[in-house]
Amino acid sequence: MTEIVNGEVRSQDKPVQTKPIQLAHIRTKPYYIRKGKKKSRRYSRGNKAQQQSMRSQNRMFSRLTQAIADGVKMYEKRSDRSARKKKDGMLKDSGKNAAKAMSKVIRKSSKLPKDLMKVISPKASRKQSRKIGRIFMFR
Repeated sequence: MTEIVNGEVRSQDKPVQTKPIQLAHIRTKPYYIRKGKKKSRRYSRGNKAQQQSMRSQNRMFSRLTQAIADGVKMYEKRSDRSARKKKDGMLKDSGKNAAKAMSKVIRKSSKLPKDLMKVISPKASRKQSRKIGRIFMFR
């Protein structure tokens, strides 16, 4: 006679051990949690343009430093590969490797002019210059 106790099959004749049932790895679609609307940034009166300009400036410098870091990393990888492949390969291919790295830097930093124009956007700079003008004119 066979009976099931706590997921194990037991028979009165001899105990039978069973492995737990393993389900095959099932791939499902990723689920997304809705976070709701993003909070808007809040600024003090008169400081909005300056803070927006500073945020654009931070984004610009972040993009530039990341581009340079990626270029240096690429130069380093290619130089190591050249050194492994041939004798004095690092010296022989240094110009080619530097050119490839520079092209990567230029490609990555191609949005810098747009970011620069955001920093010195006409609206922000007009407000800033009016504010500075008032400070120096009426003192």
